[in-house]
Amino acid sequence: AASIPVNDGSDRRLAFLDGLRAVATIAVLLQHYLEVVAHEISLPFLQFAPGLFGVVLFFCISGYVIPFSIKGTLNPTVFAMHRLLRIMPLYVCVVTALRLLSALGVSPFASRFEAITAPEVFANYWLFFEYVDAPPVLGVAWTLSVEFGWYVLFAVYFWCFGHRKVIAASVMYSVCMIGLAVLSL
Repeated sequence: AASIPVNDGSDRRLAFLDGLRAVATIAVLLQHYLEVVAHEISLPFLQFAPGLFGVVLFFCISGYVIPFSIKGTLNPTVFAMHRLLRIMPLYVCVVTALRLLSALGVSPFASRFEAITAPEVFANYWLFFEYVDAPPVLGVAWTLSVEFGWYVLFAVYFWCFGHRKVIAASVMYSVCMIGLAVLSL
């Protein structure tokens, strides 16, 4: 007889969050697809901003997961390294590929690096272009910039106030993100 797997709590991933991540991913992909491929037909649907919904959902998931993933203690160096190693390698590869395509004159990437200075390129590579008013070479990277801003705020808040207060702050972060999304509509 086949046995049915039972979640005994040892699996740290929460299945419903993976489902929410899938919903968020589909919403963002749908937004980008409709903007590029079927813009005229989908204009009424785009008024609902499914991409914004997806990004806010990702931020809310992050605001929910991060405090529970640290188990009451936080080593800021380990926390920062885990976050950097999760995102930065692929992001740097993408920006480098865009830079190579730009150097080769491949459209639409040809103009991405022409008008920006070396410090602005550096700001793009390290995801702080938003904070120094540098033009982005990858427009959608603003979400990563905001995410890293959240990580820094989270670590500082945890260091100053401890685990219990950071959970409340994370809930407030999620509520604020939802409020900002509603206001932006």
